[in-house]
Amino acid sequence: MGENLTPNNSPRGSKDGFRRLGQVPGLDGVRGIAVITVVIYHFVYKSGTDGAPALIPNTPFAISLRSGIVGGWLGVDIFFVLSGFLITAILLDEQGLKGKIRFGAFYMRRALRLFPALYALLAIYAVYSLTTGLPYYPLWQSSLGIIFYYINWLGIYNPAGLAPGTGIFWSLAVEEQFYLIWPITLLLFFGINRRARVVIPGMIAMILFIAVRRALMADSLGWVALLSRTDMRIDSLLVGALFAQLWVRNLTPHRGLRVASTIAVGVVAFSIMVGKVLDPRWYSYGLTVIAVLVAIGILGIVEGVWENGGIFGARPLRLLGRVSYGLYIWHTMVIETVTRYGGTWGWGTRLVVSVAATASVVALSWTFIETPALRLKRRWEVRGIGPSPALGEIDLAVTGHPRAL
Repeated sequence: MGENLTPNNSPRGSKDGFRRLGQVPGLDGVRGIAVITVVIYHFVYKSGTDGAPALIPNTPFAISLRSGIVGGWLGVDIFFVLSGFLITAILLDEQGLKGKIRFGAFYMRRALRLFPALYALLAIYAVYSLTTGLPYYPLWQSSLGIIFYYINWLGIYNPAGLAPGTGIFWSLAVEEQFYLIWPITLLLFFGINRRARVVIPGMIAMILFIAVRRALMADSLGWVALLSRTDMRIDSLLVGALFAQLWVRNLTPHRGLRVASTIAVGVVAFSIMVGKVLDPRWYSYGLTVIAVLVAIGILGIVEGVWENGGIFGARPLRLLGRVSYGLYIWHTMVIETVTRYGGTWGWGTRLVVSVAATASVVALSWTFIETPALRLKRRWEVRGIGPSPALGEIDLAVTGHPRAL
């Protein structure tokens, strides 16, 4: 990960001339920015449950922090777009190199990346809940929802089944549901007609259908369902997949990309600062617009429009990006524990303890759980692609459940 390789326009062993994605450390930086935005958002907005105090009360310091990250929840959209882009690039790489997509290997790689840390967390949370007298019903309901990736629907139609701190897994569920159908859908596209004039319009039509349908149902659904139902959110993943298709097929424009990417990144950053100040329709059309802007920024990074990835190539952000999955799944559990047992502490103490505990838990998870699983995961990589930072070790970090935001 020490160098930034710009895309290679040659087929590099591909049977169909598609471009392949090499090492792009800046994409780790994108993850880093997204996850730190989400974490800060949760730290400054998170309220205590069951009468516990908020991590940070309504002090002038907290209010100033909140005013600068109102739309921190948009971090989930960054991850959706990035995941859609990278997963599609992987599948197209395998299709180009091998002439087929090995579904078993694909899902094995996902399982080895996601399950070890997730199951460790669930085991610890179960022990914690049972020994502290937390209600049994939400515990097993949430655990099943997390294990089988339907917790986003549980949060909509049975919110009483959400144990404290578990609703945040809604977007991981959306991603996994997308991963169940997207490889097959992509294969069908190739089976029917792999030419760009068929595949690209088909994907654009799907994105527009979801965006328009969400806008039409915005008033009747309610904002929780609007932001966490799979059929309302996969357009962001599809936008990433669409831009991967365009890039792999060398259909993306090069002229003006630096300017377009810079503007796109600026608008996304501004939206993170003012997100909920905007019109409620933002939750319908705006989500798709943000997804497109994020994809343009990712395209700029992949094409190397900024030297060494610009701010996205900064080492601290890349480090955060590498551990983003663990940072996401552990940090709200830490907040829940600190707010429950640190009620008599000052908010400054609660904040320091939460940050230190989160960093420690994430480091332990990365060292003793995730890294060994990643070594095993490499056995299932596609030969000829390899475990590059851009393709082989995708960290799917996500944001909080809308009900908790």
